[in-house]
Amino acid sequence: MIHNSSNFIFNATDWITYNHFSCDDQIFAEIIYRGGRFVNSSTSENETLLDMRTKNSSNGYSRINVDYSNSSPLPNNKKIVLLLESPSNDEYNANGILGNTAPCWGATGENIKKNLLAIMNSEFNLTVMRDFLNKITVGEKIDLYAVNAIRYQCDLGNPGGGKNTRNIFYKMWSKAGFKEDLFERLRIILPDLIINCCTKMISQQVKLSQELKKVFSDKVLECSHHPCVWLEPSKVKLS
Repeated sequence: MIHNSSNFIFNATDWITYNHFSCDDQIFAEIIYRGGRFVNSSTSENETLLDMRTKNSSNGYSRINVDYSNSSPLPNNKKIVLLLESPSNDEYNANGILGNTAPCWGATGENIKKNLLAIMNSEFNLTVMRDFLNKITVGEKIDLYAVNAIRYQCDLGNPGGGKNTRNIFYKMWSKAGFKEDLFERLRIILPDLIINCCTKMISQQVKLSQELKKVFSDKVLECSHHPCVWLEPSKVKLS
């Protein structure tokens, strides 16, 4: 069962989270494949700089919350999911408004904006990436989805508290049905490609990529680094 912020009682840990409500998964950008590489779909002069959807936009290029009730069908475009572990303070303060949630915000979002396309474009030799390219046509729109494995704030509002964040994540993942929640959400999205960008320690501890491959066998890539440290894209690898 999908955990909705309106009816879910946070009782998975002995702690109280900094923000008690969930951060919605969202479509946060749109790209295309053209000229032998992924580029942003807008008319921006810099094609390699991801054109991120804003939280609220006057030109219509706003983020789209994923509606898991199926009352609002998802766009019929190819789908790439960027999988992160859980939201932090920035994701609860989009556009400087507390409670205005948006995943892939703040420093993590900036690094994704600057470096994601370069990272993806350097990995065409991978079988999973080649299989994905064989499913798309030149100029076809591809939606990028930001999905948190756990949509509640595991760091308790304490950025940099890695050990506590991991311990809370592990406890929620193993005892509160959050693993099932993630896979139910992914089955609704039906991604064509999943890039696991969770921190390596969390991903290895819960065997996240292995679990993903059991369900989405030929659609899963694992990133060597979390986007918060994507400072030099040449050092970030997919496998």
